[in-house]
Amino acid sequence: MTAGTYGGGQGLVVLTDRRLMFIKEGVMRSKSEDFPLEKMSSAQWSSGMLTGKVTIFASGNKAEIGGVNKADGKRIVDNLRARLSSPQPAPPGPAAPAGPPAAETDPMEQIRKLAELRDAGILSNEEFESKKAEILGRI
Repeated sequence: MTAGTYGGGQGLVVLTDRRLMFIKEGVMRSKSEDFPLEKMSSAQWSSGMLTGKVTIFASGNKAEIGGVNKADGKRIVDNLRARLSSPQPAPPGPAAPAGPPAAETDPMEQIRKLAELRDAGILSNEEFESKKAEILGRI
């Protein structure tokens, strides 16, 4: 995971076992774009003096995520290339039973756990946002 710029906004770049995602949460506007691995044909890394650029080629389209930290961006592209060149494992099974009830858990920890489930592809972005709003509404 690292920060980057895509579509005119600064956000997070996250590589999961199933997709590369760009997530931007703002006060006025939110944006989420995901690039499923099975639709990607290749990934490219280029760097400048301070930051670099991740270029994704998917379904005949090209997406560029700029302003990426050099070390993080290179690591993401290297991992992405390795995943694209090797067969993908079967998706994970159902999630393990939940831990303690929500009232006994720190809200930030709950959101972190939800983000892990989303990043693992178990929750959709919409499910994550809905549950996050519910948790934040209880604070």
